[in-house]
Amino acid sequence: SVAQEAGQRYPKVNEIRLNFDGFKGASDQFVRSNIQLREGMNYSPAIVDQSIRALYSSGYFEFVEVDVESAEDGMIDVIFRIVSKYRVASVQFEGNDTFSDSRLTKKGEYESGETLDEYELSVAADKMQAYYIKKGFPDAEIDFRVVRDADLGEATVYFEIEEGNKVKIKDISFEGNELFSDRRLRKVLETKDYNFFLSWITGSGKFDEAKFKDDLELLRTFYRNEGYLDVSVDEEAVEIEVVKNKKMYITITVVEGPRYYVGEMSIDNATIFTESELLSAVALQTGDPFSPEGVDAAASAVRGYYTSRGYLN
Repeated sequence: SVAQEAGQRYPKVNEIRLNFDGFKGASDQFVRSNIQLREGMNYSPAIVDQSIRALYSSGYFEFVEVDVESAEDGMIDVIFRIVSKYRVASVQFEGNDTFSDSRLTKKGEYESGETLDEYELSVAADKMQAYYIKKGFPDAEIDFRVVRDADLGEATVYFEIEEGNKVKIKDISFEGNELFSDRRLRKVLETKDYNFFLSWITGSGKFDEAKFKDDLELLRTFYRNEGYLDVSVDEEAVEIEVVKNKKMYITITVVEGPRYYVGEMSIDNATIFTESELLSAVALQTGDPFSPEGVDAAASAVRGYYTSRGYLN
């Protein structure tokens, strides 16, 4: 410790030199800002150790070592030998037919611009593999390889994905649906459960993330057009269970919220035709469940009433 060194006599530091092995991953100024030892001070092993730890903690360096050389007048030169970490310039994915690059990047929590750390890469691969398993790919395997550019200090990371055999969707069920049955809601979805006689023709029974996300939006749209404007269908609340025989069970939770109805209806600025004439062309009526599509259809019906009578503009 520094206290133990107080009784010992160490030579003064003549010069502190930085020796990068290969490319420089950080500026000299940044490195020196993490070194507590200064020229003119007495050499201190404790302070040198603190400086090495600070350099490692910065996350920019793979290896740090300190050498000491004799200098004039009994002083010494202190040389920090440094190996910089590579910076990840690009993250690529190979073999991911089901999930997009952006989805896997989010799930792996690993992006370009970070310093290269192979432990973190292995953690990212494990997270992505766990996501595949959760989504019905129990045989999925994910590995990685790194291509380094020693001149630029940059690395390209490739995640190599073997998706394995996909499970078959055995059942899609719902929770929280009070007005509509599971059967009715299943008809809204493009994702279908597996049918032995039809799946080989239609391709149903397979899980596709992009299609499933679209399905959740179709479900929200369906509810809104039935008057449930505050409906919530949270992707994160979807439960997916895969049993050993590679059958997938999907449960979608719906928070319906209150149902809204059409109140009074009126048409402003109508001078050629009366309000009652124009409203007679509209299918949406007071007391009907409020529907965004119904409102659009009503506007189209009013336009049609005018154009059919020669008012094309």
